[in-house]
Amino acid sequence: MDYLAKRLQKICLICVALLSINIIAVQETVNASTDVSNNILKGYEGQVAPIMDLDHDMFCYFHNRELLKQKIQLIANCGFKRFYIIASPPGNPDYSTRIAPQDGPPNFLRQSREAIGDDPLAVAISFAKAAGMEVFVQYKPYEGGGTFTVPHGFVPPCNRNWIETLGGRAVGVDPFTLEHPEMLEQRKNTDDALSFAADRIEMAFVLDRIPGRESLEVTQGAMKEVILPDYPALSENAIIDYPATNFNLYISTDNGKYTKYQDKFTVIERIERRLIRNANGELAFPLPVLCRIIQLSGLNLRSPYFAIEFEGDNKAFRTIPYSNSCMSVYSKDRELPVTVSPRIRDGILTGKTGFMENGFEFEENGPYYWHCGWRTDRLYGFARGKAKHVRGSLCEGYPEVRAHWLAQIKRYIELGCDGVDIRLQNHTSGVTDFVNYGFNPPIVKAYKKRYGIDITKQDPDPIKMMLLRGDFLMMFVKDAADLLHQKGLKLQMHLDDYVQYPTLDPTFPSAGFWCMPKAIPDWRQVVKTADEISIKEYNWGKYNPYMSAKIKDEAYAAGKPLWVHCYMQQGHDLNSEFLRAVGSDKRVTGLLLYEVVYSDGIISDGMVDITSDGTVRLVPGSPIDRFLVHSPKPINRQ
Repeated sequence: MDYLAKRLQKICLICVALLSINIIAVQETVNASTDVSNNILKGYEGQVAPIMDLDHDMFCYFHNRELLKQKIQLIANCGFKRFYIIASPPGNPDYSTRIAPQDGPPNFLRQSREAIGDDPLAVAISFAKAAGMEVFVQYKPYEGGGTFTVPHGFVPPCNRNWIETLGGRAVGVDPFTLEHPEMLEQRKNTDDALSFAADRIEMAFVLDRIPGRESLEVTQGAMKEVILPDYPALSENAIIDYPATNFNLYISTDNGKYTKYQDKFTVIERIERRLIRNANGELAFPLPVLCRIIQLSGLNLRSPYFAIEFEGDNKAFRTIPYSNSCMSVYSKDRELPVTVSPRIRDGILTGKTGFMENGFEFEENGPYYWHCGWRTDRLYGFARGKAKHVRGSLCEGYPEVRAHWLAQIKRYIELGCDGVDIRLQNHTSGVTDFVNYGFNPPIVKAYKKRYGIDITKQDPDPIKMMLLRGDFLMMFVKDAADLLHQKGLKLQMHLDDYVQYPTLDPTFPSAGFWCMPKAIPDWRQVVKTADEISIKEYNWGKYNPYMSAKIKDEAYAAGKPLWVHCYMQQGHDLNSEFLRAVGSDKRVTGLLLYEVVYSDGIISDGMVDITSDGTVRLVPGSPIDRFLVHSPKPINRQ
């Protein structure tokens, strides 16, 4: 009997193995998309779907209902079967508040919304469905507006959807935050010491060699990854060789209008070795390095905002302005908490220019916040204290926040979508010292329960903190999946390489990169829960099969469709080499073309533009025009 039992067991194992081989073979056929009868792009046999960032499209060109309908119909005429539309945050705050009139490039967002009427997202979905396309809504739960600020006391032209924050009023926020500001990602408790007069400021500029690093080069809107050259070492004679002169100090009560500080002060310089840390307290060098210290003393500063400006050769003033080890303010022997920024506030809403009339952008958010490391500047704004919250990002630890997010999924279902694609990257998660945020009561309680540490008294491990927050995020993801599945609809979700190997590095693709939420979901649970997976990496024109490799392997093994972003606007991914490389990766189901709109006046690989006479067309000579198997004729206004 034992012999027969073992023989039967062996036969069963062989059958299971053969069945597994057959399943894998079927999966390979499905995921590779080898049916060439529906080819969209020359040289690529997988599926292809375009993405429309609806707000950005309406910003770049004037759209009414007919033009929007024609634009979507033109996209369908290319042969696309699936279409993605990025949803605006609730309340249409628009992450960069571009709805305000401004001088400079044309801005059609407000006019387009008024001309389309109703809900532009609902209108776009109805047009795409009528054109015969499957429609997925792309939703960013962590994008809640607040990218720009205006001075304290300034009334922004965007209704009441603004909140007070460090540096002024953050505008264009999700209306939910007006009712529940305490549910924004909170900073750990800090004594701002606002009543103390500042009598000394120290600025540290590194003289030792600073190794070259990854950076982003932006030319007329076109982005590419570059390796910056080293900052060469400067000698101890730097104070003499590169003098700093004409120091001016300014003060402000509202971070809007600055006036010159009238009292006398002393400027002293010295050379010393210092440990240099970044904004999150990580060492920039393993050992102390030679620094030039510029000290302003004899001060009596009581204003909430002040600024320092001086003259000199920029290359001699290398510092991390967001670092406490580089920029320090004192009241006698007590160091005062401050936030430092070299970024002059944009005048898109105020109509003012220059820091003297418009102030600084502290803890800058949005698509302009790419670097929180080394800078060479000779103007720095100082704000007393720290931002109490991440002004556009809600904390996933609250059931009310997850319910608010789930309400958006319900709305997209009601609008008739076929699925929802949850995108974690967003424009409002960026703060320089992000390890100090997320200290909301539900997170504090959960961290103590899991690790036995009260993070209000002892700093948490930042990565453990992100992973714990990711567990709360997964509660929302699973609820969203259940809701969609009840209606027979699909959940898709974005993942990146950083969820496999999270680090605090602020450069892409690390968890510390500005647009990544500081909540890292269990990517294996995401693959298990979602119906489809998106890999949203910056490729810079070349596909790397080893990025997010574990996620791709897991999705392929589970038979889940997996999509790779093809950045047309940022990175020029739509090229023959990229298509060949993606096509040879059997794990990849298809490409997401990011994004539809062609931005006139800047370098752009977008797809569609609208001419002055109202003709909707593919951009002549563009990559999409060259690679499409079938290029439809322009649609002329009737």
